[in-house]
Order: sequence, then structure tokens, then C-alpha cells
Amino acid sequence: CATDIKQAKKTHPYWYVDGRFPRVKGEVLVGQELAERFRFKLGESYSLIGETSELENRTAKVTIAGILQTGGKEEAMMYGDISCLNQLFTNQQFQYDVIEASVAKNESELIRLGKEIERLSHQQIRFEVAKQLTISEGVVSKKLTALIFFVTIIVLIITLICVGTTMMSVVTERRKEVGLKKALGATDASIVVEFLGEGSILGIIGGSFGIILGYFFAKIVGLQVFGRLVTFPLWLFPLTIVIALLITLLACFIPVKSALKVDSAIVLKGE
Repeated sequence: CATDIKQAKKTHPYWYVDGRFPRVKGEVLVGQELAERFRFKLGESYSLIGETSELENRTAKVTIAGILQTGGKEEAMMYGDISCLNQLFTNQQFQYDVIEASVAKNESELIRLGKEIERLSHQQIRFEVAKQLTISEGVVSKKLTALIFFVTIIVLIITLICVGTTMMSVVTERRKEVGLKKALGATDASIVVEFLGEGSILGIIGGSFGIILGYFFAKIVGLQVFGRLVTFPLWLFPLTIVIALLITLLACFIPVKSALKVDSAIVLKGE
């Protein structure tokens, strides 16, 4: 069938091609089923016969640039430029029978768009949602979401442990300082505010750097892997800061509690 190969590569990024997509005139893409039936070989050239008459036969020479494997009905077809069909059937005018579009919407929205197209075309165009692909993308999307959620929880737990360990080390190194402040009249509340304030500042700075770097990495992965531009809702920035702040405060709980137990007399005495 006559196909715009460049656009087909955009709407069917999941196609697996043994070889490559056609690049020049005369090259075609053959489905796996069709290739096995007629024993087409990758890189070989063949002559196709079109219109026949008493005087001559219309033929066109094509080269197999790639063999397509999808596991679907596409494997029973041959894809090439429309110029090949014009060469084989000079007395016929061809029109595109199927137009495919890749739209990043859920199934209900796709159906709504399809019905709108039918209405605007006065029922001259009929739409069909590629449910197999839509369902597959939905399943993959749900699995990726679950995986990302699981990885996020693991990262938060590791972050909690790392921050807690760091703050415990800070408290241990500043035991004499804490003891001196308590001896001079510092209250437990002021010591808590001091350590939690330091932890909060670190949490805000770390959360800000994390969301900025995370956005750029997500943008690169989205374009390179999924071919989609990652959107960035503004509410995500303060939410990330709040989460980073809560994780930091939670991690500081045990170290701060340890700081409050410092005995001024023992610390200043050197024991």
C-alpha cells in the first residue's frame, strides 16, 4: 500500500524493522508474513507486475529495504511510495484510504474526537480507535507509574536515613557546644529550633536543586524514550519543597532528641 513512510515512523514508533525504513524511491517495506509467503529477501530487488494488456505489461522494480514485524495485520502488507503504484497502474487515480494519527489522550477523549471528526465530515470519514495499542499503552503506563512510585518511596527512605545519619554526626561533633549553651542558660526549645532550622534550610536547598535537576532529566528521558515533552505544573515545585522539608524534619527527630540529653557538667568536664 502507498504510505508516507516518514509519517508512519512517527505514528508507529513501536514497529520493529529488520533492516531499515525505505529512504529513496523504489525501496519498500515488507511485512514478515508477506515476506515468508513470497520468499522476499532483505536487500534483494524484485519486479512487480501491475496492469496488463495485449501490448504490454506494467512493471516496477522495487528493493526490499526492511522486513516489518508487528504481530498484527501489518505483516501481510507491503509499504512503499505512491509513485510505485502510479507506475504499475497508470489508468487509475489513487486516494488515501486510511489516515492514522497519534494523539496523547485517553480512550474516552479519543472517541469524542473521532465523533467530532465524523460530524464535521458529514459521516464521510469513519474513525476507529486502535484499542490494542491504547490498552497496551495504558498497561505499560500503569506499570511504569507503579515502578516510579516504588522507586520514589525507596529513595525517600534512603534520604531519610542519610539525613538522619548526617544530623546525628553533627550533633555528636557539637556536643561541647550544646553543653556550653545549656550551661549558659539555653533552653531545650532554643536548641531544638537551632538544629531544626539548620535542617530545614538544607532541606529547602536540596529540594530546590532536586526538582530543577529532576525536571531536566525527565525532559531528556521523555523526549529520547517516549517522544513526548514533559509538562511541569507549577504546584509541583512547592509540593516538592514541602516533602523535602518534612523528610528533613523527620530525620532530625532522633538527633535533636539526642542533643537534648547532653549533660552540661559531664561534657564541659571532658568526659
